[in-house]
Amino acid sequence: MLLPRLSISLSVRAMLSCTWGILSALILAAPILLSLAHHKSASVFYLSFSFLCHQNPDRSFFLAGYPLPVCHRCLGIYFGLCIGSLIGFRFLPQASRFRLLYIAASAIPILLDVAISSLGLWSGMGLVRFITGLWFGCLISIFLLYGAYELLADFFRDYFIQGNSFLKKGNSWIRKEC
Repeated sequence: MLLPRLSISLSVRAMLSCTWGILSALILAAPILLSLAHHKSASVFYLSFSFLCHQNPDRSFFLAGYPLPVCHRCLGIYFGLCIGSLIGFRFLPQASRFRLLYIAASAIPILLDVAISSLGLWSGMGLVRFITGLWFGCLISIFLLYGAYELLADFFRDYFIQGNSFLKKGNSWIRKEC
């Protein structure tokens, strides 16, 4: 069965868009659940996101009177990952030296914001943190898309098109164990 590249590309985009979209929805669901007095359900989301973010209420947006379970910048990153995966990786530079510049361009706004805030020259606004996170997430999602696409394309090429199934004689881990 020969799968065209476009089909794999769309599958990867759909998979990652759904993943980042669901995570973004869960971020928004936590304070809504709290406002509806579903404290146990909301605490699961807050606890889950506590492993990924510092959850400082002073650096979080509020929804329904409660802080989101992630800070401004993390919210921007998650939303950016979702938006970037919807856009696709057609904007990815082909030359590897330009890819490094691309990664630097995605990280420089965050690094500047953190450095200037650390020096006390800038107190940092929530909207600026959100926008720098959004920029970073959008640009980095292109690399995640490309990597997932390459993995999936290699998998389909090796196991379905070329017929190099791991169950073939001589390559089977089952035969080696017995």
